[in-house]
Amino acid sequence: MAKETGLGHSTVIRLFDKHYSYDNQALPQVLAIDELKGTSETGKYQCIIGHPVNRNVYDIIPNRNLSTLKEYFRTLPREKVQMVVMDMWQPYKTLALKSFGKPILVIDRFHYVRHNVWALERVRKRVQKNFQEKDRKSMKKLHYLFHKLHAQLNADETEQPREAYGFAFSSGMAAITAAIQLFSAGDHVIATDDVYGGTFRVMTKVLNRFNIDVTFVDTSNLDAVKEAMQPNTKAIYVETPTNPLLKITDLKRGGRIETSKQGAYSR
Repeated sequence: MAKETGLGHSTVIRLFDKHYSYDNQALPQVLAIDELKGTSETGKYQCIIGHPVNRNVYDIIPNRNLSTLKEYFRTLPREKVQMVVMDMWQPYKTLALKSFGKPILVIDRFHYVRHNVWALERVRKRVQKNFQEKDRKSMKKLHYLFHKLHAQLNADETEQPREAYGFAFSSGMAAITAAIQLFSAGDHVIATDDVYGGTFRVMTKVLNRFNIDVTFVDTSNLDAVKEAMQPNTKAIYVETPTNPLLKITDLKRGGRIETSKQGAYSR
Protein backbone atom coordinates (compact mmCIF):
# COMPACT_ATOMS: atom_id res chain seq x y z
CA MET A 1 0.00 0.00 0.00
CA ALA A 2 2.91 2.34 0.78
CA LYS A 3 4.33 1.68 -2.69
CA GLU A 4 1.00 2.29 -4.44
CA THR A 5 0.22 5.48 -2.53
CA GLY A 6 3.75 6.90 -2.51
CA LEU A 7 3.72 7.17 1.29
CA GLY A 8 6.34 5.96 3.69
CA HIS A 9 5.87 2.65 5.49
CA SER A 10 5.78 4.34 8.89
CA THR A 11 3.10 6.77 7.65
CA VAL A 12 0.91 3.92 6.45
CA ILE A 13 1.32 2.07 9.74
CA ARG A 14 0.50 5.21 11.71
CA LEU A 15 -2.66 5.80 9.66
CA PHE A 16 -3.78 2.21 10.16
CA ASP A 17 -3.14 2.45 13.90
CA LYS A 18 -5.23 5.62 14.02
CA HIS A 19 -8.20 4.51 11.93
CA TYR A 20 -8.23 0.70 12.08
CA SER A 21 -9.62 -1.21 15.04
CA TYR A 22 -7.90 -4.51 15.76
CA ASP A 23 -10.40 -5.56 18.39
CA ASN A 24 -13.23 -6.99 16.30
CA GLN A 25 -15.14 -8.82 19.02
CA ALA A 26 -18.01 -6.36 19.40
CA LEU A 27 -19.91 -4.80 16.51
CA PRO A 28 -21.01 -1.17 17.03
CA GLN A 29 -24.61 0.03 17.06
CA VAL A 30 -24.08 1.78 13.72
CA LEU A 31 -22.31 -0.24 11.05
CA ALA A 32 -21.21 0.89 7.59
CA ILE A 33 -20.63 -1.49 4.67
CA ASP A 34 -19.04 -0.57 1.36
CA GLU A 35 -16.65 -1.95 -1.23
CA LEU A 36 -13.24 -0.87 -2.42
CA LYS A 37 -10.87 -1.84 -5.19
CA GLY A 38 -8.02 -3.41 -3.27
CA THR A 39 -5.13 -5.70 -4.10
CA SER A 40 -6.81 -8.96 -3.11
CA GLU A 41 -6.79 -11.75 -5.70
CA THR A 42 -10.10 -13.11 -4.46
CA GLY A 43 -12.22 -10.70 -6.47
CA LYS A 44 -12.47 -7.33 -8.13
CA TYR A 45 -13.78 -5.72 -4.97
CA GLN A 46 -13.04 -6.10 -1.30
CA CYS A 47 -15.56 -5.24 1.40
CA ILE A 48 -14.78 -2.62 4.02
CA ILE A 49 -16.62 -2.59 7.33
CA GLY A 50 -16.60 0.74 9.12
CA HIS A 51 -17.72 2.48 12.27
CA PRO A 52 -19.25 5.69 10.85
CA VAL A 53 -19.75 7.34 14.24
CA ASN A 54 -16.10 7.03 15.30
CA ARG A 55 -14.91 7.14 11.69
CA ASN A 56 -12.82 4.01 12.12
CA VAL A 57 -12.24 1.07 9.80
CA TYR A 58 -13.57 -2.01 11.56
CA ASP A 59 -12.27 -4.63 9.12
CA ILE A 60 -11.56 -5.37 5.45
CA ILE A 61 -12.96 -8.60 4.01
CA PRO A 62 -11.36 -10.26 0.92
CA ASN A 63 -14.53 -10.00 -1.22
CA ARG A 64 -18.10 -8.75 -1.05
CA ASN A 65 -19.85 -12.04 -1.87
CA LEU A 66 -22.93 -12.60 0.22
CA SER A 67 -21.76 -16.05 1.37
CA THR A 68 -18.42 -14.61 2.54
CA LEU A 69 -20.11 -11.76 4.42
CA LYS A 70 -22.66 -14.04 6.11
CA GLU A 71 -19.92 -16.40 7.26
CA TYR A 72 -17.83 -13.51 8.56
CA PHE A 73 -20.61 -11.93 10.63
CA ARG A 74 -21.88 -15.30 11.84
CA THR A 75 -18.89 -15.58 14.18
CA LEU A 76 -19.38 -12.11 15.73
CA PRO A 77 -21.87 -10.87 18.34
CA ARG A 78 -24.44 -8.87 16.38
CA GLU A 79 -27.03 -7.95 18.99
CA LYS A 80 -25.93 -4.31 19.32
CA VAL A 81 -26.29 -3.45 15.62
CA GLN A 82 -29.30 -1.15 15.19
CA MET A 83 -28.43 0.73 12.02
CA VAL A 84 -26.60 -0.21 8.80
CA VAL A 85 -25.27 2.42 6.40
CA MET A 86 -24.81 1.12 2.87
CA ASP A 87 -25.43 1.65 -0.83
CA MET A 88 -28.24 -0.04 -2.76
CA TRP A 89 -26.38 -3.25 -3.69
CA GLN A 90 -28.89 -6.05 -3.03
CA PRO A 91 -26.50 -8.46 -1.20
CA TYR A 92 -25.82 -5.78 1.43
CA LYS A 93 -29.54 -5.38 2.06
CA THR A 94 -30.03 -9.15 2.26
CA LEU A 95 -27.10 -9.43 4.66
CA ALA A 96 -28.38 -6.63 6.90
CA LEU A 97 -31.91 -8.02 7.18
CA LYS A 98 -30.84 -11.62 7.77
CA SER A 99 -27.83 -11.04 10.01
CA PHE A 100 -28.89 -8.10 12.18
CA GLY A 101 -32.61 -8.64 12.77
CA LYS A 102 -34.50 -5.55 11.68
CA PRO A 103 -31.99 -2.70 11.61
CA ILE A 104 -32.62 0.76 10.21
CA LEU A 105 -31.14 0.88 6.71
CA VAL A 106 -29.52 4.18 5.76
CA ILE A 107 -28.94 4.61 2.02
CA ASP A 108 -26.54 7.27 0.81
CA ARG A 109 -28.13 9.99 -1.30
CA PHE A 110 -25.80 9.51 -4.29
CA HIS A 111 -26.83 5.90 -4.93
CA TYR A 112 -30.50 6.64 -4.20
CA VAL A 113 -30.56 9.41 -6.82
CA ARG A 114 -28.53 7.38 -9.30
CA HIS A 115 -30.90 4.40 -9.12
CA ASN A 116 -33.87 6.71 -9.66
CA VAL A 117 -32.16 8.26 -12.69
CA TRP A 118 -31.41 4.81 -14.11
CA ALA A 119 -35.02 3.73 -13.59
CA LEU A 120 -36.30 6.88 -15.31
CA GLU A 121 -33.96 6.28 -18.24
CA ARG A 122 -35.18 2.69 -18.63
CA VAL A 123 -38.80 3.86 -18.72
CA ARG A 124 -37.98 6.67 -21.16
CA LYS A 125 -36.20 4.34 -23.58
CA ARG A 126 -38.95 1.72 -23.38
CA VAL A 127 -41.68 4.28 -24.05
CA GLN A 128 -39.74 5.98 -26.85
CA LYS A 129 -39.60 2.72 -28.82
CA ASN A 130 -43.34 3.12 -29.49
CA PHE A 131 -42.99 6.69 -30.79
CA GLN A 132 -42.94 7.67 -34.42
CA GLU A 133 -39.44 8.46 -35.66
CA LYS A 134 -39.94 12.24 -35.57
CA ASP A 135 -41.26 12.20 -32.00
CA ARG A 136 -38.59 9.75 -30.91
CA LYS A 137 -35.82 12.07 -32.13
CA SER A 138 -37.45 15.07 -30.47
CA MET A 139 -37.80 13.22 -27.19
CA LYS A 140 -34.18 12.08 -27.35
CA LYS A 141 -33.06 15.71 -27.59
CA LEU A 142 -35.16 16.63 -24.56
CA HIS A 143 -34.20 13.73 -22.31
CA TYR A 144 -31.85 15.92 -20.28
CA LEU A 145 -34.87 17.85 -18.99
CA PHE A 146 -35.93 14.85 -16.91
CA HIS A 147 -32.79 15.18 -14.82
CA LYS A 148 -33.24 18.85 -13.97
CA LEU A 149 -35.21 20.30 -11.08
CA HIS A 150 -38.35 22.10 -12.22
CA ALA A 151 -37.12 25.28 -10.54
CA GLN A 152 -33.98 25.16 -12.71
CA LEU A 153 -35.87 25.03 -16.02
CA ASN A 154 -36.03 28.20 -18.08
CA ALA A 155 -39.22 29.32 -19.86
CA ASP A 156 -38.43 27.48 -23.11
CA GLU A 157 -37.50 24.25 -21.34
CA THR A 158 -40.74 24.37 -19.35
CA GLU A 159 -42.93 24.74 -22.45
CA GLN A 160 -41.13 22.37 -24.85
CA PRO A 161 -42.34 19.05 -23.36
CA ARG A 162 -45.89 20.39 -22.98
CA GLU A 163 -46.18 21.07 -26.69
CA ALA A 164 -46.08 17.39 -27.63
CA TYR A 165 -46.27 15.27 -24.51
CA GLY A 166 -48.36 14.75 -21.41
CA PHE A 167 -47.95 14.66 -17.66
CA ALA A 168 -47.04 11.73 -15.41
CA PHE A 169 -48.73 11.25 -12.04
CA SER A 170 -47.95 8.98 -9.13
CA SER A 171 -51.49 7.55 -9.05
CA GLY A 172 -54.71 7.42 -11.02
CA MET A 173 -56.56 9.57 -8.50
CA ALA A 174 -53.82 12.20 -8.70
CA ALA A 175 -54.32 12.40 -12.48
CA ILE A 176 -58.13 12.51 -12.17
CA THR A 177 -58.01 15.23 -9.50
CA ALA A 178 -55.66 17.33 -11.63
CA ALA A 179 -57.91 16.96 -14.67
CA ILE A 180 -61.14 17.94 -12.94
CA GLN A 181 -59.49 21.05 -11.54
CA LEU A 182 -59.52 22.41 -15.10
CA PHE A 183 -63.26 23.03 -14.73
CA SER A 184 -64.86 26.17 -13.34
CA ALA A 185 -67.97 26.98 -11.36
CA GLY A 186 -71.06 26.51 -13.50
CA ASP A 187 -69.54 23.79 -15.72
CA HIS A 188 -71.20 20.45 -16.34
CA VAL A 189 -69.46 17.05 -16.66
CA ILE A 190 -70.86 13.73 -17.88
CA ALA A 191 -69.31 10.69 -16.20
CA THR A 192 -69.55 6.92 -16.47
CA ASP A 193 -72.09 5.66 -13.94
CA ASP A 194 -69.91 2.70 -12.90
CA VAL A 195 -66.75 4.61 -11.99
CA TYR A 196 -64.09 3.78 -9.42
CA GLY A 197 -65.25 4.54 -5.87
CA GLY A 198 -62.60 7.20 -5.33
CA THR A 199 -63.62 8.96 -8.54
CA PHE A 200 -67.29 8.87 -7.53
CA ARG A 201 -66.55 10.43 -4.15
CA VAL A 202 -64.46 13.23 -5.66
CA MET A 203 -67.20 14.03 -8.16
CA THR A 204 -70.03 13.92 -5.64
CA LYS A 205 -68.36 15.24 -2.48
CA VAL A 206 -65.83 17.72 -3.89
CA LEU A 207 -66.98 19.08 -7.26
CA ASN A 208 -70.42 19.96 -5.96
CA ARG A 209 -68.79 22.29 -3.42
CA PHE A 210 -67.40 24.28 -6.35
CA ASN A 211 -70.74 24.44 -8.18
CA ILE A 212 -69.63 21.92 -10.83
CA ASP A 213 -72.48 19.63 -11.81
CA VAL A 214 -71.91 15.95 -12.71
CA THR A 215 -74.38 13.67 -14.47
CA PHE A 216 -73.73 9.93 -14.28
CA VAL A 217 -74.85 7.90 -17.29
CA ASP A 218 -74.12 4.55 -18.91
CA THR A 219 -71.44 5.75 -21.36
CA SER A 220 -71.54 2.41 -23.19
CA ASN A 221 -74.84 3.78 -24.55
CA LEU A 222 -73.76 6.80 -26.60
CA ASP A 223 -77.37 7.86 -27.15
CA ALA A 224 -77.71 8.25 -23.39
CA VAL A 225 -74.55 10.36 -23.40
CA LYS A 226 -75.99 12.67 -26.08
CA GLU A 227 -79.24 13.02 -24.15
CA ALA A 228 -77.33 14.04 -21.04
CA MET A 229 -75.57 16.87 -22.88
CA GLN A 230 -76.23 20.41 -21.67
CA PRO A 231 -75.17 23.78 -23.07
CA ASN A 232 -72.56 24.04 -20.30
CA THR A 233 -71.16 20.49 -20.70
CA LYS A 234 -67.37 20.73 -20.79
CA ALA A 235 -66.24 17.10 -20.70
CA ILE A 236 -67.23 13.46 -20.86
CA TYR A 237 -65.36 11.41 -18.28
CA VAL A 238 -65.10 7.74 -19.26
CA GLU A 239 -63.69 4.69 -17.51
CA THR A 240 -63.57 1.59 -19.70
CA PRO A 241 -63.78 -1.26 -18.98
CA THR A 242 -65.54 -0.29 -15.78
CA ASN A 243 -64.99 -1.83 -12.38
CA PRO A 244 -66.74 -3.99 -11.33
CA LEU A 245 -69.35 -4.38 -14.10
CA LEU A 246 -66.83 -4.35 -17.00
CA LYS A 247 -68.94 -2.09 -19.20
CA ILE A 248 -67.21 -1.16 -22.46
CA THR A 249 -67.42 2.33 -23.98
CA ASP A 250 -66.62 2.88 -27.66
CA LEU A 251 -63.92 5.53 -27.24
CA LYS A 252 -63.55 6.12 -30.97
CA ARG A 253 -67.25 6.90 -31.47
CA GLY A 254 -67.54 8.62 -28.12
CA GLY A 255 -64.66 10.89 -29.03
CA ARG A 256 -66.71 12.26 -31.93
CA ILE A 257 -69.42 13.59 -29.63
CA GLU A 258 -69.15 17.35 -29.40
CA THR A 259 -70.96 20.04 -27.49
CA SER A 260 -72.52 23.25 -28.70
CA LYS A 261 -75.01 25.76 -27.40
CA GLN A 262 -77.75 23.76 -29.14
CA GLY A 263 -76.73 20.42 -27.63
CA ALA A 264 -74.72 17.40 -28.70
CA TYR A 265 -74.05 15.87 -32.05
CA SER A 266 -71.80 13.13 -33.44
CA ARG A 267 -69.34 13.62 -36.27
